[in-house]
Amino acid sequence: MDDLNMIRAVLSVDPETDSQAAARARLRQEIQASRTATRAPRSAWAILRWPLAGTGLVATAAAVAMVVGLGGPAPSTDQGPPGAQVTTAAPANAQEFLLAAATQAEKEPATSGRYWHVRWLMKTPERRSGPSGTPTDFRWRIVDQWEAADPRDGNWWGTLEYKDGKQVRATDFDKTDFGGFGAEAEFSLAEVRQLPTEPQALRTVLEAKARKLGSDVGHLTPDGTEGYVFEASAGLLARSPASPPQRAAAYRLLATLKNVRIARIATDSQGRTGVCIVREGSKEVTQLIVDPKSYQILTILTNPQPGARARPIQADGEMLTTIREWTDETPTAPTFP
Repeated sequence: MDDLNMIRAVLSVDPETDSQAAARARLRQEIQASRTATRAPRSAWAILRWPLAGTGLVATAAAVAMVVGLGGPAPSTDQGPPGAQVTTAAPANAQEFLLAAATQAEKEPATSGRYWHVRWLMKTPERRSGPSGTPTDFRWRIVDQWEAADPRDGNWWGTLEYKDGKQVRATDFDKTDFGGFGAEAEFSLAEVRQLPTEPQALRTVLEAKARKLGSDVGHLTPDGTEGYVFEASAGLLARSPASPPQRAAAYRLLATLKNVRIARIATDSQGRTGVCIVREGSKEVTQLIVDPKSYQILTILTNPQPGARARPIQADGEMLTTIREWTDETPTAPTFP
């Protein structure tokens, strides 16, 4: 059985043979293009923690850092992070899967509305135990972002925090000039609309953004520009209103990056099952849980990796996207689930 069909069989999803065939056809083309394209110097990159001006909020989207090669090693045998439970091992080719995602993205209809509404849930540890600092106690934050298609309407941000089934902080909901997408919020809606629809052109834009922001903040990470390209591509796919051709370009760009592999089938903290794509960095491991039918990025998990890679990986942060859509609805504050 073909690797991609194996994943679909495990998840009881009907195979989409046209996407798969197109993915294979583009695999060599995209990888070859990535190897011959001009590379920017590998400068390090620091993840920004963006305050929401005037709102008292902090949108700390999960950091993504990485390092690992095309084709990748055998499927991981680690237990996976809390909330992202392994259901079975399903070895597959990440590049083929991502190119199939690109083909699917191109078929999606273009949509529009008054606001781009995206909601994500952030799970962050409050306590750790043991010599490896395993997270043992978590807090959840709901973040609602309403980005206006017409700037005159203004953007809205809302947050709500809860723990152990109880709300622990008053709901914040404010109109604000702040907004953006990407690794965190470095691309405005206007910039997203101008993103290229070809993977190498998109890479050039992201590398330029990495150099600009890296010099601005003055903090560097070991994974450098390539790490930022992965991080920003995943963030744009998970939360931004990128057009179908732009989304296809982002998936194809991910397929050309080094050290990306499929590790397992995993389930996130909301019970959603998908293909777990992993990229490992010198200090962190990032996992993307991707729906195998829609190819939407459901969850981004960030895991500290200070020591041996053989130990079970524990999640340092989990970010689950639950709503991403254009809507004509009036912005409303998040409510306790």
